[in-house]
Amino acid sequence: MQPRHHLHAFCVLFTLTLVVLAILPQVVPAATRPHVYLPLVQVPGSDLVLDGLELIQTTQTAAGDLPLAAQRATIARIYLRSVPVSAASAASVEIHATRNGLALPGSPIRINRYAVPATSSRSNYGSSLNVPLPLAWVSGTVDLEVRVDPEDRIKEPDETNNTLTLRQQFRELAPLRITLVPIDYIHLPSGQRYAPIARDPISGWIRRALPTPTVDVQLRTPYRFSGDLRSGNEWVRLLEEVTALKQFDDAADTEIYYALVSAPGADWTKGGIIGIAWIGLRVGVGLDMQNDEYTGQVALHEIGHTFGRYHAPCPAQGIAPDSVDWRFPYADGSIGATTIGLDQMNALLWRANEPDRARDVMSYCSPAWLSDYTYRAFFDVLRADHNLRAAFYDDALTLRLLRGTDGSLTLRPIYRMPGSAMITAPGAETAYLELLDAVGGLLARHTVQLVEVEQPHAHRADVAIQHDITTGTQLLLARLPMPQANIAAIRLLQAGRPAVTFDMAPAAKQGEGIQLELAYDGRTATLRWAPATTPLLVRAVSAATRPTLGFDLQGGEAQFDALLLPPGTVALEVVAAGAAPQELPLPSE
Repeated sequence: MQPRHHLHAFCVLFTLTLVVLAILPQVVPAATRPHVYLPLVQVPGSDLVLDGLELIQTTQTAAGDLPLAAQRATIARIYLRSVPVSAASAASVEIHATRNGLALPGSPIRINRYAVPATSSRSNYGSSLNVPLPLAWVSGTVDLEVRVDPEDRIKEPDETNNTLTLRQQFRELAPLRITLVPIDYIHLPSGQRYAPIARDPISGWIRRALPTPTVDVQLRTPYRFSGDLRSGNEWVRLLEEVTALKQFDDAADTEIYYALVSAPGADWTKGGIIGIAWIGLRVGVGLDMQNDEYTGQVALHEIGHTFGRYHAPCPAQGIAPDSVDWRFPYADGSIGATTIGLDQMNALLWRANEPDRARDVMSYCSPAWLSDYTYRAFFDVLRADHNLRAAFYDDALTLRLLRGTDGSLTLRPIYRMPGSAMITAPGAETAYLELLDAVGGLLARHTVQLVEVEQPHAHRADVAIQHDITTGTQLLLARLPMPQANIAAIRLLQAGRPAVTFDMAPAAKQGEGIQLELAYDGRTATLRWAPATTPLLVRAVSAATRPTLGFDLQGGEAQFDALLLPPGTVALEVVAAGAAPQELPLPSE
């Protein structure tokens, strides 16, 4: 009967406590009122166990060894369990943060009466305690300490498993800057014109998947392209033109130029190519899939190519083996068996296994996220961009040399204008350009690179649409400082190939004595010139920008819609091949 006496005593004590609590506010002033704590009913022998602490931004391995970016939204996942579990297993949790021994603003973060689960698992987001870290903590080297039941209110058989520490270094990354180029597309087989997109459908998904804290998307003035995008060759032609746009806009090499074709309802969009990019050169082209999630995934896939990445395997889609990155560690194209992805905005985990079966964004499988392999690669590129300082030339030559699939070389018109040096393209073929004088003497020798177009894959290849795919096309893009002497020839040297020399004498004189005339009626700017065979580069001049309107123009006349002119355009800058730029004021209406 002894236990019954104890139970009776406890009930009497509990009843008296309630009576005191009821009358206390009426007889004791609030300022001097004592704190009364009700006893926590604890199952004898229960123990709170802190199993782990990991930090995740978008992707993390089981070892927690993926690098993290400074100022990127970060979640601390705390794995805590109660042995055995009971309804009374509720505890306070604190997260303390210091840098160089000093407490950080907002430290500690405290979570009161957290209902500790019986188990917690990395693969179950709801089973862990998920705490967003203040951005003030997400920079430099930070020491974190998690404490469970910090006031020791719960009596446990083992108190040594209530604390965990973690030191984390957050690294500075460059922002991802994207210039979105809306394509004003005319489909030549039907004559149908598809209006350029006027919004950003890609950055939402990219922001959620990339480690960088900043994704900055700017909408460029539209660019008109006429062709037949049922053909892979036409996609390559559009890609080359957008590449020239970027070069002549004088955009930073680290900036992505991504052109977007929007053709809602068109039959030719139901199968064939939906995106294409250079391997290592920051230019790509994609199709608006009329679904922002899918359009954003396609865009990041193409941006991955511009970072130097090849395809991840995707056996279900039949990707050509020679386009697959042989170093990719997972044969099924997954994000990794012990890797998890986190879409913070939607509190959604991605796993390689059931039920998600998440696959790497560089594959053609879905659903897509970043594997640890691709995450590291993207992180390294953005880290290198942060430390990059490119040289700027006040007087430079812009060179574009295209090698076709048949090995033929085509040198595009060369324009003389200021600009920045090109950055190294990962995975590109190294070559040399020599500038020669009139007697063959060497004026300068420059290391250059040839980038190759990715091997695109047709989506829904069962649809009976032409989707021929060009492979092996290469582009040499260079900006070289002008030498003191006149250039008579350019020589290309590649390993295993005979040297190829291009005579520059005729090109150097093309722009001499050119005659220009500009008219504007409020809807169309019309530029006329003679000789008509002289190639021209034309840019709009406004207070803020100088977007390229056209290049390699020939025929003596070109027209530019007001749609393509940025607000506040006051003049057109005309650069004839081989000549200095000229500005023509835009005539009043």
